[in-house]
Amino acid sequence: MTPLIVSPEVVARANEIREYAEKMEHRRTTDTSPGDFAEYSMVIPSGFRVAYSVDAGADGTWFRHLSVSVAATNGRTTPSHQAMLMIASLFGFTTAARYGTLPPDPPHVIHAIELLVEH
Repeated sequence: MTPLIVSPEVVARANEIREYAEKMEHRRTTDTSPGDFAEYSMVIPSGFRVAYSVDAGADGTWFRHLSVSVAATNGRTTPSHQAMLMIASLFGFTTAARYGTLPPDPPHVIHAIELLVEH
């Protein structure tokens, strides 16, 4: 299992990504991968690759979308449940989020999806 180390720099970068992604003009309505853009993604130094975006739902709602994978020395591994919850909390996810895999992504990529509640 890969340890998750959440430094002040990791927290600051997660906040930057979240602030950027949640602005109306940066919300996503396309099928491009947010992990391909630095504005939506980060690598936590212990090997976790993270992408966060706010995506349009079919009914006009907006959803938070988090993708997490782990680069290991022997290939990719699935993030642990505890690591996924900790990373999700950095991006404002609550216990209402749904976690799992989303084809066609490989099974080592775990996603969290949650309705974005506007305040």
